[in-house]
Amino acid sequence: MRLLKMNLLFLLAVLIVFIPVTASAAAATIQLTGEIAYVPIGEGFYGIIGDDGQKYQPTNLPRELRKAGLPVKFSAISRKDSFTSIMWGNIIEIQTITRISPAISSTERAAIRLLLQRIDAFNTKDLHKLRQIDTVAGDLSEQQFLEWIGNFHSFTLRYVEITHQDSSSITGACIYTRESEAPELADSPTMAYLQFTLDRSKTGWKLTKSLSDSVPYSLEVIKKKALEKYKTDDLSTLWL
Repeated sequence: MRLLKMNLLFLLAVLIVFIPVTASAAAATIQLTGEIAYVPIGEGFYGIIGDDGQKYQPTNLPRELRKAGLPVKFSAISRKDSFTSIMWGNIIEIQTITRISPAISSTERAAIRLLLQRIDAFNTKDLHKLRQIDTVAGDLSEQQFLEWIGNFHSFTLRYVEITHQDSSSITGACIYTRESEAPELADSPTMAYLQFTLDRSKTGWKLTKSLSDSVPYSLEVIKKKALEKYKTDDLSTLWL
């Protein structure tokens, strides 16, 4: 009787520890762009190479989208509580998935995605968020970060240009605007030009080098170039 009671207490402890973890893992939501990829493992299947540099194995990819190289936008639930015999990528359950324009390459989409995360960290004044994708900011203190941003707000990514790419790195430049609370700059946004290098890590792309330079174009020219290339001059609206 005493042994049975101890076994029941042990089982209860196991349930208390593991059930919340499983539920939490299953509830993690992912929103990304990427490309469908055919994976020749076992009998073969279709996965998604996310623009964050990670691999995803969907449990319910629609048949009509099973085409290698097809660019897509998707939202999904992480299924870390599920297991398969195929050791490839993160298992996900797709909630929504749609095709997107192939006009922007996967490399440029990856760069835009990371740069938008960087812009969001500036707008929310979130140093922790910035450190997750920008190794250059790793040594910044909170005070240095706020001084770096200064009186600027409403950062907007306008244009991205890729100059070199391979499987492990992306080099390019971007132009973004920002507004200022300073009276002499309040009437119009100021532009910034950033040369960057992204390197692929085990957890995805990271910004590893950055250099500010003078902006080679006027704001009017940048907006025109952006509209011609992206059909928008605010890259945060690209895949809404």
